[in-house]
Parts: sequence; C-alpha cells; structure tokens
Amino acid sequence: MNDRVCLVGTSVSICQLHVDVDAAARSDAKVLVLGESGVGKEVVAQLIHHESRRRRSPLVTINCAGVPDTLLESEMFGHVRGSFTDAHRDKAGRLEVAHGGTVVMDEVGEMSARMQALLVRFLETGEIQSALSPLRTIGQAVEPSAPARAFVSGSKPGARRIGVA
Repeated sequence: MNDRVCLVGTSVSICQLHVDVDAAARSDAKVLVLGESGVGKEVVAQLIHHESRRRRSPLVTINCAGVPDTLLESEMFGHVRGSFTDAHRDKAGRLEVAHGGTVVMDEVGEMSARMQALLVRFLETGEIQSALSPLRTIGQAVEPSAPARAFVSGSKPGARRIGVA
C-alpha cells in the first residue's frame, strides 16, 4: 500500500504550489503553512517531508488544538517520571521522537501564551526547554544534536498572534 500523498491539478495555483514544495524540500528552513481548516496544510507538509533529505526519518504530527493545554507540554516536550502526579515513567515528547526528521504542529494559534513561548524557543534554537522535558533535571535544557525540522500551520490570525507570520 502506498500512503504517499500528491497534489492533483494543473491550475496556476497548483503548479506554483509544486514549485514551492520543491524549493522547501531542498531547504532545511522552518516552514509556515497558512490556511483554513481542510485546505491541505498537512498534505503540503507531508509532500515537503517526502521530497526532502529527511524522508527516511520520522514525520511526526500534532494537532495543538486537539490536545488539552494541560497535556500539550508533555506531548510536545516529553516528561520525566515523577514530574507530575500521573508521570509513572519517562516519556519522550514528539519533538524528540521526530529527532532528525520533521515535526508538523497544526493550529499553533490555539496554544496558551506559555506554550507558544516554549515553541518559539524551539523554533529559534532547536532547544527543548521545558520543566517536564526528559533527559534533564529542572533548570537544564536539552539540545538535540540533529533537531527536527519544524512545520507550523494554522490560520493567519493564529499565526500572527504568536509572531511567526
């Protein structure tokens, strides 16, 4: 079974999107994909990942609007055993799981200001800095040696709210 995605069409917009996907795939730059729900932001991220040099590494997605804010930090950054009541074991976050690959974060505008600040820190430096982060004690930061490439998506108002547009 082939679970690769593709763009179908010959319109000027689709042809330009192919050019943009090809250019982004050749780069390691972070990517901001804007658009309303259902327009294919995740499809574009998958296309870029599958055409990039990171295609053999993990592609990890997280819908930031679909995870309660109280769990989002642990989902993204991971946690160590004992860092909160139900943390019975260490758990790698999605940013760490995507190590060397691509992480797609959809609907980032729905995050709290605190989570947005942690995300901006990761986007700027590749540094995973969280009170719950695995492989560190509180107050230390972990810098992955081959950080994940980041794709951030959402609607224009949400992206502007966190200052990435």
